[in-house]
Amino acid sequence: MNADGPRWRHRTVMRLEASRKAATVVSAFFAVFAGTVVVIALLYGSGDWPYDWPPPATQPTRAPGIVALVALGLVLLALGSTLVNGRRWHIHAEMTRVLEDPAVRRLLPDRSWTPQPSRVLAPPELYVHTVQASRMTRPRELARVTAEHNVLGRRPLRLAYLRLFENQPRSRTFIEGAWREFGYVHFLRSAQSVSPAEFRRLKRTGFAGAFVSSPAELEAALRDGAGPPAGRGLHSFREVAGTTVRSWDRYGGYPPVPLLCHGSFWRQAVDMLLDRMDGVLLDLSGFGPGNEGTGYELQRVIDRFPMERVVLLADGHSDLEWLGRTVQAAWERMATGSPNATGGVRHAVIAVTDYFQTTVQRDSHGTETSRRTRLVARRSETRALAAWLQDSVEGGPGRWVAPSGTGGARWPTRQVAAVAVAALALLAVGGGVPLVATSWSGPDPPGPPPRTAPDPPDPPTVGPTRPPVAVVPVLIGHTQREATAMLRALGLRVGHTRPQLSAEPAGTVLGSAPPADTVLAAGQAVDLALASGRNRVPDVVGNAYADAVRKLNKAGFQARIGQQAAGAGEPGTVVEQDPGPQPADLGSTVDLVVAAPPDPTPEPTTPSPTPSPTTPVPPTPTPTLTPTPTPPPTLSSTP
Repeated sequence: MNADGPRWRHRTVMRLEASRKAATVVSAFFAVFAGTVVVIALLYGSGDWPYDWPPPATQPTRAPGIVALVALGLVLLALGSTLVNGRRWHIHAEMTRVLEDPAVRRLLPDRSWTPQPSRVLAPPELYVHTVQASRMTRPRELARVTAEHNVLGRRPLRLAYLRLFENQPRSRTFIEGAWREFGYVHFLRSAQSVSPAEFRRLKRTGFAGAFVSSPAELEAALRDGAGPPAGRGLHSFREVAGTTVRSWDRYGGYPPVPLLCHGSFWRQAVDMLLDRMDGVLLDLSGFGPGNEGTGYELQRVIDRFPMERVVLLADGHSDLEWLGRTVQAAWERMATGSPNATGGVRHAVIAVTDYFQTTVQRDSHGTETSRRTRLVARRSETRALAAWLQDSVEGGPGRWVAPSGTGGARWPTRQVAAVAVAALALLAVGGGVPLVATSWSGPDPPGPPPRTAPDPPDPPTVGPTRPPVAVVPVLIGHTQREATAMLRALGLRVGHTRPQLSAEPAGTVLGSAPPADTVLAAGQAVDLALASGRNRVPDVVGNAYADAVRKLNKAGFQARIGQQAAGAGEPGTVVEQDPGPQPADLGSTVDLVVAAPPDPTPEPTTPSPTPSPTTPVPPTPTPTLTPTPTPPPTLSSTP
């Protein structure tokens, strides 16, 4: 982070709303002051009033009563404000204490983060564009938000919103903007966003289970938070800022996904969000040298996410020059393996979306009586910026186009330093020949001046060349051999393989990390999740026999009726299975016991009389015919 800080106006947004502690103290003081006025008004003109301060004779008799009544109303308002702000202050202090409680920390897994020690020696050049959202082209054709299509009629985006927790005005105006019309917005919650009802529930159930503290819990929170979109109307959001935020959605909107992460896990949560999002919105409004958390998020965005799909947000008083230098400094510390470390010139966008609105009240003489400044958002402007972001996400890094209304690109700090070094070298070699360096703020750097003679050919480049990049293909459904060949053809390699239970044949790719469409440098590894040839036997007890067979076949198993049990359940349903719900090899047989209909009850019959016993007559033997042998013929001779 730069040593020099931003201008004083840069942090104006942080002074718009007082902290809960300050609001509680001011409200309590005002309540005491108004209560004192009530007491004075009631004592004014009575027997207890000091004789040295007699009331004027021309004063109406009802004036003290009117003053006391008005002051009493102010006392009630001040006491209500004191109770509300004091309760929020107490909740914030209690949640902060819980986060630092060693007993709670012992109940949570250790999720310590180790910084990336390896940095890119020569990252690509970065041009920082400043954008006024009011000058951008606004989309014309808008539609109602549905589960399949956003306000532009395209697929909903998954957006990550990173911000300063203390910047409550920006949290409110962000929800009031048009970002929720384009997709699901995921963001980390702070202790200040815990409502009183939620705090009471946490006190009953325990604080250890209130925070997301593991990757499995974060995956479940991301899955459960992506609910159906809300329709047109006024919607309230209680888990975003310190107060309830209400927004009128003309075209509907997707529900935000707040994540209350423990302090030992939030760094890993940021990395997991960056791996799963389509776009990132990093709010630098009010960001200063002391905000180390937001500085870490800026560095991780540069290390893990393509800058062409990032929007850096600012407000009307933000010091854009200082923010540009801060982004350049973080760019120089880019980690190896970053998707931004390859390719040519890269681009970053700082967009101004919110503005300060000042309301001045004057009396009949024209004297200013009060002045109030608040931050306001214009939904049509954020809608234009969100539409540009969706074009950048769907177009990819090769089709990035600077948004309309840009204020031009700034030369990277490293290039300016190189020009200065070259100037000093020329002065030293050329004997003090003056050299004038000019700055440029247009969209493209100026070309060389025209020459009468052709330029000599450029010398060959000396030094290491930049590695090519590759986009991870869709590998799901292919075999391991096919996936390996596809990755090798793109210059990538297979990393770790992890078997998973599935109904797919053994060796089928079920997923990849990083997922498809991720930009990687050549030679990087892609981890694969493969089908193990085993799956979990579904529990079919209680299902009809036909449904049980269908479920087992879908899971990769065969069904066989082992026996039928009469009267064990509803006829035709499965009452037992072997094996039960457990992992088994695909194609194995599951024996089912099906309830059979009960046996029919025999009808009663009249018994017949028993016959008297008789002497059994032995059977007459059948004569056996014995063949009579034929005598041999007698030989006689005739004389």
